Amino acid sequence: MPSSAVYDSDPTTLLLSGDEVVAALDRLESTLVEFSRHDESVAAREAFVRARRAAAQSIVQLSKRAIRKPLVDRATALIGRFAGAGMQVWETEVDDAGWLHGLEGGEWPTVLAMMMLTSAWQVPRAPRLGAVPDWMWGEYAAWLFSPPRQVLRPGDADAYFEQAARQLEELNHWQRRNPGSAAVRAAADAYVRVTSQLPLTHARKSVRRYAELRGEFLSRFYASGTNLPPVSLFPRIGRRLRIGFVQARVGPGADLRTVAPLYSHLDPRSFETILLSLSQDDVEFAKQRVASTEAVVVLAPNPGDRIAELRSMALDAVVFCDNVAAQLTEITQLASQRVAPLQVVNYRSSLTTGLPEIDLFVTAEQTYAPELTCEYTERLGVVCGPAMPIALPVGGGEAVADGLRARVGMPADAVLFFSVVTAEGISLETGEIWARLLAQSPGARLVLVRETNEKATEVVAATTHFCQALGRVLTSQSVASERVAVFPLPVGACHDVRMLLGMADVCLEAGSSDEPTWVAEALALGLPVVALAAGKARRWPGASGLLASLALDELIAPNAAAWLAQAAGLAADRGRRMELGARIRAAIDVNPGFRDELAASDAFGALLETAFDELAALGPEQFRAQREPLRCMASEVVMEMVAAGEAALACGDNEGAAFEAGLALRADALNVGARILRGRALLAEGDTARAVTYLLAAVEYRSDDPGLWYTLAVALRQNRQGSEALQALETSLRLDRGQVEAWLMLLEIAEGAGAVEIARDAVAVLREIAPDDPRVALLP
Repeated sequence: MPSSAVYDSDPTTLLLSGDEVVAALDRLESTLVEFSRHDESVAAREAFVRARRAAAQSIVQLSKRAIRKPLVDRATALIGRFAGAGMQVWETEVDDAGWLHGLEGGEWPTVLAMMMLTSAWQVPRAPRLGAVPDWMWGEYAAWLFSPPRQVLRPGDADAYFEQAARQLEELNHWQRRNPGSAAVRAAADAYVRVTSQLPLTHARKSVRRYAELRGEFLSRFYASGTNLPPVSLFPRIGRRLRIGFVQARVGPGADLRTVAPLYSHLDPRSFETILLSLSQDDVEFAKQRVASTEAVVVLAPNPGDRIAELRSMALDAVVFCDNVAAQLTEITQLASQRVAPLQVVNYRSSLTTGLPEIDLFVTAEQTYAPELTCEYTERLGVVCGPAMPIALPVGGGEAVADGLRARVGMPADAVLFFSVVTAEGISLETGEIWARLLAQSPGARLVLVRETNEKATEVVAATTHFCQALGRVLTSQSVASERVAVFPLPVGACHDVRMLLGMADVCLEAGSSDEPTWVAEALALGLPVVALAAGKARRWPGASGLLASLALDELIAPNAAAWLAQAAGLAADRGRRMELGARIRAAIDVNPGFRDELAASDAFGALLETAFDELAALGPEQFRAQREPLRCMASEVVMEMVAAGEAALACGDNEGAAFEAGLALRADALNVGARILRGRALLAEGDTARAVTYLLAAVEYRSDDPGLWYTLAVALRQNRQGSEALQALETSLRLDRGQVEAWLMLLEIAEGAGAVEIARDAVAVLREIAPDDPRVALLP
């Protein structure tokens, strides 16, 4: 039993009146209001913590025989305000932990006192749901499954995982046993309302077991007792695959940077692409896109109607474009049910979904780690294209408004570090290394964008909690909190984030799975990015994956000490920042890497075809049971395929050339030789628009190849892009003046345009470089 200085009564012997508890709750509410107004005040926080402790001590001494519902309702409402405001105790005090350890049983006063004092994941001995009075199940479940928020200490994510898995197993038991019970429904509703797997992205342990429990729960919860018949699967021989991409929104303002590359260049001869929106705001946009390559369909507002509509569309595969593994969104609800034979998620779900109806989890060869295969309930599919394809804005980002630094309170001459904190939050280690960096860089400032995914009424409180947690870390390193500016912005506020990014000098990764989109935009601006190498504990490559794709490995620090040294060095050396900026821009110019949307679509489409064929051959259960990751084919034979295709093309066998090009791209979507072959084969077949697409992508990597520029010029001309064809032709001739075919083409274009002087110059050059060519001899 802890010292009497804190808990001076034995909770098993002394019973208080309800009036005394009401007085304790009055005091708690007043300290809560004061703490909310003065969140930076240590005294206000300590008063709030003392009031919570006193209220918990008072409540536990109530008689379990007399249920005071108004008192309980008021107490649970206050507890809900703690969680909603993020005002969980930073850590359970030693005396509190000892007192909690001494509490036994599931009587309502004991349970309510636990709920009042701390978070469930900090109480390993919290009673199971079935041990608690059923009239408390809704409030108790909300407390049990409320996750830690924003800045996580080492072990917080694992503690939450252990507690949540134990309690979710119990909830599943009751959901199977008595789904119609009002108490079970209340607990299930509470779980859906508060739960989040986002903290588990920071867990060191495997979270597969919890994901499976969550998947079982969601499948049953959202099924609403209906038994849907199996969906039909038909082999794809002789037809296109019908693929649906489910997104929250697809129209103007939608942030599709990581989604669009998957479908933007899918071959319309092989795929029928349908963009499925959940937003009624997209109705007009869908009407405008009737004649586009990708059809847009706005699904019904009602979830049940959406599932019926999806099943009626006879999709072969559906791709759920959201982090359905970590968050409970409308897309997660759809993903929990069977609507198509093949159901897919990609790396945006940084953890396994655990959903029984998700068949394929798509990752990339560069980020695949064999030791993590056992963590996924889905079959892993490994694409051969870019690890994290990202569609950057046309034009290279936003122009920074004059005086923006001054308007947001940043000194004009200060070095600005920049980072984006997504809904996953950050680890305490990340906050500490930021604080140490600022301590070593006295004149520098840190600009943080905190992406807000809370309800509008909770944004201020949640941001306050984040700032409080980060402030404690800064204080530990003697860094003034004024040196960090936090901007809470909605996920879709891309313009505002780009404006802030444009002010920055150095970009710092925060370590979340969604963050690479902003790291990519920083690189496109030429900003140095300080990244930490991915390891087994990190389930995604983050910024290091983007840097590696651009061959900028020197910017990837092997450990925290190297990271800190590199970031501090950049803050102190403006010349180094400028040098790196120029190199980053040059690297992006010669190596599109993560910007290569054509490779992303080719690789993703090839994997979908491979997965669908194997699913049709094995059946759903056997398909998912395979532990060997799904791949298209080995990349070692790509050059043999390209050589065979070139030989076929030389013999006039366009079909054979197209076949070999397709095989080569299935094995390596980034192979330039395969792209050139594909472009030439398409050109020979008369598909000039798609030929241009492949040849343009090829010159991004091989811009010094005059023959490639000439082939591109031919394709552009046949595609009726005259000015672009002329530019490509001029580039070809600038690289190699001795190309007879290119000069003949230039002469033909010049004569057709009435450009007499250009035509005269072309004839002069041809007579100089190819006087014996019969075509030149016939020139006037």
